[in-house]
Amino acid sequence: SAPAAISTTNFIDADLKKLGFANIAREYFSAGTKDFSALLTKAKQIQPKVIFCGCYNIEGGLIVRSARASGVTQPFVSWDVFNTPEVWEITGPAGNGTVFVSDPPFEGIPSAKGLVTSLTAEKAQPQTYHFYTYASFQVLQQAVKAAQSLDPQKVADAIRKGRFDTAIGDISYSQNGDLKEAKYELYIRKDNQTVPLKE
Repeated sequence: SAPAAISTTNFIDADLKKLGFANIAREYFSAGTKDFSALLTKAKQIQPKVIFCGCYNIEGGLIVRSARASGVTQPFVSWDVFNTPEVWEITGPAGNGTVFVSDPPFEGIPSAKGLVTSLTAEKAQPQTYHFYTYASFQVLQQAVKAAQSLDPQKVADAIRKGRFDTAIGDISYSQNGDLKEAKYELYIRKDNQTVPLKE
């Protein structure tokens, strides 16, 4: 039979099917959930090849830690929400082997130097979301200036048409609002460190 997978989000299902995962069990939970015993019982029953966790960082850390403590050994795969220290503080060594996709580190690019300096001065560890949030305000400021208006439609049009100088580099957006030229990479938690996943 085709391999099984567990997914906690809808849109990943089509991609899993393209990879040959015909049997996909979908599970849901609310933010703030702390008891994942039902999900883990299901994992033990169906023995999936992989568990995709589309969740917030706290719940993600709790799921991984609970899974390993209960004997669930299948690999976890997730997105950039796992690129936060909170996840690994919760999982400890149980997080080793978790794979996730995220942006490359923004800390080292010249356009981010000012933001990194400001965050460090406030004793804040720079995280991906800091850079995206700051860049969002930079885009908004530049789009308002280009549109010469605060009208939401005019600003949105300026965002779709423009290129913007931001802390994460020179960026632009597609008509549906997706960031063009995103440079996502795969990472794995190994020896209690996050490192690029080498093929």
